[in-house]
Amino acid sequence: MELDELRSMLKNSSVDLWGLIDTAISVAILDHGNELRSRRDAIVEKLYTPVLCNSCNSDGNYEIPKSLICNRSIDTNVDDDHHKLKIEEKSTEYEEDLESKILRIKNHIEIPNQSENCLVDLLQYLAEMDISFKVLEKTDIGRHVNRLRKHSSNEVRRLVKLLIRRWKDIVDEWVRLNTPVEETGITLLSLSH
Repeated sequence: MELDELRSMLKNSSVDLWGLIDTAISVAILDHGNELRSRRDAIVEKLYTPVLCNSCNSDGNYEIPKSLICNRSIDTNVDDDHHKLKIEEKSTEYEEDLESKILRIKNHIEIPNQSENCLVDLLQYLAEMDISFKVLEKTDIGRHVNRLRKHSSNEVRRLVKLLIRRWKDIVDEWVRLNTPVEETGITLLSLSH
């Protein structure tokens, strides 16, 4: 059943959505217990995976939920240690918030048969994020986005390529900055000559 079909049925009837859900669960338990048990994990996952894409709505409009918008406001024009500590706390909160948003997007990307519009919107949203190496490593978003590199949509493939290239540059920069001089094969003596 399509979403719009169900919406239309509910709108044109006196059936309460929550009553329908309760009754449907009861029928599933009584008449289809084994199948319900086999589908239980997928049902629970749907309940707890946020729906980020509204492109399936009848109006066709897509809007990034406010809960996903990054609001990074860190006052860097302060001098004392107390304020510096607050800046570090806000930065940590920002990274944790960013990680949470990326993990929700990752979960949504993993749902099979996503519409092209939804994937494009999610990938564009990722492209707008300021993601650090630490966040890339923690969320493992690169591996999940990379799975879309052979998607049938040219726009999805283009965005995947852009993101992977950008994230590879971030990883390469982190490696360059965090590799001891001895491991790079460059010695201080060779630099001075």
